[in-house]
Amino acid sequence: MALCATCCVDVLEGEEKLNEMTDDEYAMLDTLPDLLPNSRLACQLQLNNNMDGLKVKLHGVS
Repeated sequence: MALCATCCVDVLEGEEKLNEMTDDEYAMLDTLPDLLPNSRLACQLQLNNNMDGLKVKLHGVS
């Protein structure tokens, strides 16, 4: 629901396959001190077959 940002992920491949970020998602991500240009909230990514090959990693995890 874009309320906490604990599901933040960094999109490594397939960012072009994702829907545009909503204002709510952007506002929540904007609260993170270490936001990356490819960061998204996993809870806002509505998975579908068009996302085949999408690669993400948990934000902040090496």
